[in-house]
Amino acid sequence: MIDLKTITLQNGLRVVVAPNHKAPVVNVTVAYKVGSKDERIGKTGLAHLFEHLMFDNIKGKKDLKFDVYLTEAGGESNAYTTYDYTLYHLTVPSTHVELGVWLEAQRMAEFVVPQRALDTQINVVSEEILQTVKNQPYGSWRELQAATAYSPDCPYNWEVHGSREDVQGVSYQDALAWYQGYYRPDNAVLVLAGDITVQKATELAEQYFAPIQHNNNNIQRNTFVTAQRKTGHVTEQQNVPHNAVFLSFHFDGFTNEQTLAADVLAMTLGGGRSSRLFKKLMFEKQMVLDIGCYADKREHHSLLTAYAFAANESITCDMLADALTEELQDIVTNGVTEQELRKCQNKLRTSVAYELQHCTGVAEAAAQSVLFYNDAERINTLLNKYASITIDDVRAFTQQTLQLDSLIRTDIIAA
Repeated sequence: MIDLKTITLQNGLRVVVAPNHKAPVVNVTVAYKVGSKDERIGKTGLAHLFEHLMFDNIKGKKDLKFDVYLTEAGGESNAYTTYDYTLYHLTVPSTHVELGVWLEAQRMAEFVVPQRALDTQINVVSEEILQTVKNQPYGSWRELQAATAYSPDCPYNWEVHGSREDVQGVSYQDALAWYQGYYRPDNAVLVLAGDITVQKATELAEQYFAPIQHNNNNIQRNTFVTAQRKTGHVTEQQNVPHNAVFLSFHFDGFTNEQTLAADVLAMTLGGGRSSRLFKKLMFEKQMVLDIGCYADKREHHSLLTAYAFAANESITCDMLADALTEELQDIVTNGVTEQELRKCQNKLRTSVAYELQHCTGVAEAAAQSVLFYNDAERINTLLNKYASITIDDVRAFTQQTLQLDSLIRTDIIAA
């Protein structure tokens, strides 16, 4: 069990403390409940761009930026953006934890990013989209999937990185409005995990975060309804060596506890070389170079995707799709075995246990649990939740989810 203490400041900021004195370091994590799902049509990519901007959002000497302060103290930091939240974390020696807390409070307190920094990061993110998506073999398949799986009015209709054109069109006022709307204490959680006491963590939170004013305006949220889920078949010819197929199916958001069965199903189908898809299509039929299955869980609508990359030029997209479909229908009809269930449970529980061995993992898991369940202690229940999944749970989820009339198929055809 992870020792956790949660308090809430008067401005609405939730603070979680997870003392762990095994090493003289502290992880300081701040997560905001805002991601690409909060964007609007024509303003996509703003959440990810803003993640970059926050490393310039600090007052101080002109030549000192966030990373400079941190590096000089022997610390390190990173951040990432998802559909549903944006998370910033840093690790510092426990002797410099006050610096880490001050840095994160600086980012939340006031928007001081200069125009030149915005211009620079727009160029950086635009180039990143080119390199990792547009000019990357098979790189655009997720964009194709998203546009097919969701109606245009659904923010899951676009990928987290957004449109390159939209990113290039972001104005300073757009950035300021995003900051004022979502980077606020009542839309965030602060986690301090590591070599720190509850008393010290509380004092630092009160000193640096409590003075940040509460925003009285309501937080704007987009609407999500089941009718936004679509089906379809999209193809695109690309300069790639072999054909590839991605078969995706809708299921509920991750706040529905029944979706834990999605992890078991995905692992049974494509979680490693002993999984069904690997054994059948790679080893027995020798028709793929790569194959797998994963559950892409999001707050409102999620997708389970099985994919296959052809082994040679003679394997068509239809051949890949037919082979995948055959295995998917087999598991719908016959379910998972007791042995498969136990193996998946062991892997999933081991993964959770490993994550919670490290302060960074504890901080991120606690932040997510607070943002979406308002309960940091949920991280202490995950091992039991996976252990309690039954064959009937997986069967019910499989039969409800893997329905061919709700299929989203994405084909990348070798030019």
